[in-house]
Amino acid sequence: MPRLTFPVAVHLFLVKDNKILLLRRFNTGYEDGNYSVIAGHIDGGEDVFTAMIREAKEEAGISIQHDNLHAIQAMHRKKADEERIDYFFKCSKWDGNITIMEPDKCDELIWVEIDNLPCNIVDYVRAAIVNYMGNNQFTIYGWQQTSANDFYLVSPSSGHENQYQEMMDEWEAHQAQYGGWFNPGALRRYSSSQKRTVTYAEWLKWIEDDRKAGQELYFFMSGEKIIGAITIRPKKNAQNIGLDGHCGFGIRPSERKKGYATKMLNMALPIMKNHGINPVVITCDKDNIGSAKVIQNCGGLLVNEITSEKTGNPVQVYHINL
Repeated sequence: MPRLTFPVAVHLFLVKDNKILLLRRFNTGYEDGNYSVIAGHIDGGEDVFTAMIREAKEEAGISIQHDNLHAIQAMHRKKADEERIDYFFKCSKWDGNITIMEPDKCDELIWVEIDNLPCNIVDYVRAAIVNYMGNNQFTIYGWQQTSANDFYLVSPSSGHENQYQEMMDEWEAHQAQYGGWFNPGALRRYSSSQKRTVTYAEWLKWIEDDRKAGQELYFFMSGEKIIGAITIRPKKNAQNIGLDGHCGFGIRPSERKKGYATKMLNMALPIMKNHGINPVVITCDKDNIGSAKVIQNCGGLLVNEITSEKTGNPVQVYHINL
């Protein structure tokens, strides 16, 4: 049986002042109109560092010294029937002015806040950036099976529509039988003002508007399956955060009691730290024993108990010091 061979690519995170450089793909036939980073395949007879330095020159017109290039992540990726190995590098020091060198393949270069990425970014690149923020150095992406390294946080995009709908159908069936609420609430697509369920594309616009207003939604994924979701509200004043707290999270019914909520919250904490949040404030109803255990498993300390004006129920307030 012949040995398996597949493409190897390199990707560059140019980072300065908490911003990352993105390029918009154009006229390539792959993910056109979406943002990615400086990237390319390795040529024969060169190592990955040499390939990354070459690609930076070819695509952005900059020169990078080997000592200023740092390997930060590897990804074993599967798409359809193809496998790939992707290497990711970080660089904060280079020579030359950043310029579009391949206008037939790229029509825009922009600097964006690394914790406020645009919605139209290539999915696996977004996953790599989120993993970089969480100090994860190895990722398995696009595989159906679950492994210890097969979990990641990613912002919703058009490519998640089928998995999102599958999760919500499961959640609605569970809710109809057992009651309860969707959590986080940002998953809901019903518009009370329009008295209808908006389309997935309209919902994505909501999520992008929320992000600009200060609330971020991430899917917690295993391979291509959505396991749950978490919202992050990067308000820095712990005294005025109220009953909502800095985040809210939930796991789809079929994946509960497997430790996934704890894993998801732990993966989100570095993102909140990057926002300057400390302590992280998380609240839950006093009778929500499961959520309380998740918060405690992530280092949460009970600091207060208050009564919700909306429901009259006691609510526990936890702090996680980062």
